[in-house]
Amino acid sequence: MFSILSPGYHIPAHSGVSKGILRTHLGLIIPKDAEKCRMRVDDKIQVWRPGEIFVFDDTYEHEVWNDTDDERVILLFDFDRPMKLWGRVLNKTFVSLLKLTAYYQEPKKNMQTMEERFEAATRRADQNLEKLSDTDEWAR
Repeated sequence: MFSILSPGYHIPAHSGVSKGILRTHLGLIIPKDAEKCRMRVDDKIQVWRPGEIFVFDDTYEHEVWNDTDDERVILLFDFDRPMKLWGRVLNKTFVSLLKLTAYYQEPKKNMQTMEERFEAATRRADQNLEKLSDTDEWAR
């Protein structure tokens, strides 16, 4: 998914739930003053750079700051940690069960609601633009 961090925004410290998954960030649009847009993972500070990737274990406590006037956009994706067969089986089972919980279902529902609201707003904006263009035709 894409992660867009607004200017002045802070994501409080939090941790992931499974060592079986590694999180990856690819810097896409990074504020010019990159040092003020940073992420702390455990006790290390990470700064995004356009086109650069970093991978981390999100079970370590991490938090994010954007102390700039610009948005930060990254591509965020997860992948399974390399493991032997039984580790992979256990991880797949855990993730499947996790998807049945409120921990997963609530954000998924919120994302769906946000997407529906965005699509409705886009349709309304298109309709308003069409009305404005129709009004322009009458004004001429």
